[in-house]
Amino acid sequence: MTALQLTAVGGLTGVIIPEEILARPKVAKGDSLYLVEAPDGSFRLTPRDLSFARKMALAACAAFLRAHAAPR
Repeated sequence: MTALQLTAVGGLTGVIIPEEILARPKVAKGDSLYLVEAPDGSFRLTPRDLSFARKMALAACAAFLRAHAAPR
């Protein structure tokens, strides 16, 4: 487990992420990270927009179902 430090950035609060952590998911300064809250109240920091990925998966399923639906 890695502890992240909160710091003041102007009038905002920022998070300091160690370089070795940034290297793991192949992200760099300036990239977007997404903070996802789990049902148990914990948080997950991810380089992927999970809501977008979920919408794309649902769209792909809907397209598959339309293409393979029995004719009426």
